[in-house]
Amino acid sequence: MFTLYPGTPWLAASGDNPWDVNVTEPDGTHVDGHPPYLFESGTATSGSENCAAGLQYLTDTSKNWTTNQWGGYTARRLSDNWIGQIISNTNNTLTMYFYYSGGGCISTWRAGNQYQIHNVLVALDQPGRGRGDLITGDPPINSTTGTATWPHQELEPCYSWNNIHSPGGEHINFTPAPTSAASLLQDRDYFNDTPMPGYMPYTYPHPLTTGIQSTASATPNSPQHHYKKKEKNKKSKKEF
Repeated sequence: MFTLYPGTPWLAASGDNPWDVNVTEPDGTHVDGHPPYLFESGTATSGSENCAAGLQYLTDTSKNWTTNQWGGYTARRLSDNWIGQIISNTNNTLTMYFYYSGGGCISTWRAGNQYQIHNVLVALDQPGRGRGDLITGDPPINSTTGTATWPHQELEPCYSWNNIHSPGGEHINFTPAPTSAASLLQDRDYFNDTPMPGYMPYTYPHPLTTGIQSTASATPNSPQHHYKKKEKNKKSKKEF
């Protein structure tokens, strides 16, 4: 969500990054081909110079917002594209999670920083997404659209089931970090206490290991990968 690579097209999930699914309409929806919707913009009159309790603050005294109307949105600093993930707001102050690296804050806010508020729905390569349009070239483009756009990554949800902690019997499942909870949605991107549809349990010993010499036996507690090489037309082929 936060990481960007200066000098490259791979920026943070700011809500206006063309590689993500962004909100394009005032009602919070996305329409392909429409530009990201700019919900708010301004200039900070003050900001947090440190990361107290893992949070940052940006104050713009020219605003009169509704309490917590920006929760889950992002604030992007125009000077360098670093973002903060907004978790709450007062009438003129944003409280945000930040990107933390090397023991300190990167995206501290100061008076005079210009910002924009957008909203991202799905970030490129986020958990629960799989195959998409081919990205190619330098600078990269979506080969299907011919531009830098969301590659229509297919939904491949994560599943968690039968993860029981003994002796208390607690169910161990997915819990998104606060910084990604707005875009990682339960029962869409991940499912808790739900077997994956079509899942086939691994068979021990696996049928493909029959007759293959190995240095260790595969057991339910210590799965092994076994290989057998065959020579064909002087080329080596591995079989799993």
